[in-house]
Amino acid sequence: MNDDDGEGLARLLNSVFEAITAVVSEKGSEDESVGKKEQKKSRKKKEKKKKKEQESEDEQLARRLQLMEAEDVSMLAPQASGAGGRAEEGEVDELRTCQLEEDAIFAIQLHQEMNRRGVENHDDAERERLRREREREEEERKRKEKQEEEDLMMALRIAEMGSEEEDNDHEAERGDLNSVRLSNLPEIGSERKY
Repeated sequence: MNDDDGEGLARLLNSVFEAITAVVSEKGSEDESVGKKEQKKSRKKKEKKKKKEQESEDEQLARRLQLMEAEDVSMLAPQASGAGGRAEEGEVDELRTCQLEEDAIFAIQLHQEMNRRGVENHDDAERERLRREREREEEERKRKEKQEEEDLMMALRIAEMGSEEEDNDHEAERGDLNSVRLSNLPEIGSERKY
């Protein structure tokens, strides 16, 4: 195999390597895009489910509050005793005290529930922030890797071009030497004749 065949083979291998690299890079980008879409869809589905559960809990709490308010009104209203009289004051006070205790317990539970939700929402926000930060870091890492790969390919091309130019210079020098030798041949022949 001569030098020209070797250079041609090197160029061919380089072209094949570039084509394979481009295909692999494109396939990786497609897979990454599909994966991100699936993650986004799954995340939205979970958020929607959680929001629906919270709305259901809020509705239950609202209904319970309405029931308690209705109970308060019915307990504090005048009650019949005998022929149109009012309930004994002690009985009304006792009912009112029991209801106030229940209201206080419910208020504490409601406060605890709202605090729990606040903590969960804060945790969710923090997780989302960290997830986005990781995504940004991953994108930056891939961008750097791609840039380094492109720089390497460019360096290889420049080196290859430099090698070709050097070979061309050598060929030109050899051609000049051959021309000089050929131009000297007649003189040498004429000298021999003398």
